[in-house]
Amino acid sequence: MRKLLEVKLIDGWENNKRKNLCPVCGKEKFEFEKYRRVYCSKKCEERYSECFLFWQSFRDKFLDEHGLFCDKCKKHGEYGEFQVDHIRAIINGGEEFNKNNLQVLCLNCHKKKTKVDLILNRTKSTQLGKYGIRKKIIREI
Repeated sequence: MRKLLEVKLIDGWENNKRKNLCPVCGKEKFEFEKYRRVYCSKKCEERYSECFLFWQSFRDKFLDEHGLFCDKCKKHGEYGEFQVDHIRAIINGGEEFNKNNLQVLCLNCHKKKTKVDLILNRTKSTQLGKYGIRKKIIREI
């Protein structure tokens, strides 16, 4: 399931939608193309959907800006070998769509960090280390 990140609607679009007009161009229902109910045309539907940004787009853009290397072990590699990780996990109070709370990790480092995040969540600790985890827990793993 795609998670919604951001909505950038043009002023007036919501008003048009409430009035049963095409949200994008404001045409009335009788002006719509055949079988269209919300948007008057495919072009308006696509224009409306461009205003929504989802996690996958955000993640891919972050990976492109960051580069394909692990922030923890500094390993370089291919696109599928890395994952975008939340420095302070969402389950531990981290912000989901904040670039300052993101890092790129290789699959091995991501697996280790996720294990620590889950332990931290279970212990409900508030003492955070560099990656949003307690240093004592890191030593145990």
